[in-house]
Amino acid sequence: MDDKIDLMNIQGKCNVADEFAKQLHEQYAVSDNAKTTNVISFIAAIAFVFIGFGYVYIQPYLSKEEIAIDYSSLLLYADILANIVFVLLTILCVSFGYSTRRDHVVITRIRNQYASKYLYDWFNGKFNGCGKSLLNYLPNYYMIMFVFIQIFIFTLALGCARNIGAQDISECSWYFIALLAVLINIGFLFYNFCKYILFLKEGEK
Repeated sequence: MDDKIDLMNIQGKCNVADEFAKQLHEQYAVSDNAKTTNVISFIAAIAFVFIGFGYVYIQPYLSKEEIAIDYSSLLLYADILANIVFVLLTILCVSFGYSTRRDHVVITRIRNQYASKYLYDWFNGKFNGCGKSLLNYLPNYYMIMFVFIQIFIFTLALGCARNIGAQDISECSWYFIALLAVLINIGFLFYNFCKYILFLKEGEK
């Protein structure tokens, strides 16, 4: 009788393991599709910002006559607006990355509870949402987006500081705006990392 029960338990665990193996394949397919969608949306948003900002930026280089409006103020407003958009994109990027990693943690715990360890050996320990640091708690493609946005912010500041039509505004002003935007983004990244750590600790109780 005991042997029959043990056999049933083994068969049950095998069925669970097989089901999780199937889910792993399905989840990776969904994840790949999500990556493609996110990258396309990211590129579209960045292109929108650069097209609008670029139109304002090149006016002194296209017009041979003196621009009637206060071009420096116009460029300043455009730069501030672009940075606001970049901050919003960063918030979305970090929020989506955190929610994805949080789901990974939940899935990892479920599989640790009900599936055998050999499923994780297939992925060399990479498919695990727990134990991440500040620099890698976001999935790779979200972290790459985060880094690129910060680079774009300082690229705009450098371009504005070198613009021939905005020489009456101090270079420090452009870099201050960029630095403020980046600090806000890093602060939000750290805030969500704290949420991630608290989520891990709550699951250990």
